[in-house]
Amino acid sequence: MRFVDLLAKFFCDIVTGIIVEFTGLRQYLTLKSMWIGITWLLTYLAIPKALTHLSMMMLIANEKAIKRKANFEQSKKLKERL
Repeated sequence: MRFVDLLAKFFCDIVTGIIVEFTGLRQYLTLKSMWIGITWLLTYLAIPKALTHLSMMMLIANEKAIKRKANFEQSKKLKERL
């Protein structure tokens, strides 16, 4: 498994556990197959898309920060020349 898959599974287990605890669904989820089904649904449908979107946003923010730093250094060099 990739690291992202493991991370998604970890967060999915936490989210599913919280949902089950606070909604009182524990008594209805005694069958392991239902638990695995809900975990699979959250893991492979919702969370990877959210993680992908988050990582894309972080990459864009990182690129913008690099450009800002380059512009700042360039303007600093221009001021030193003057």
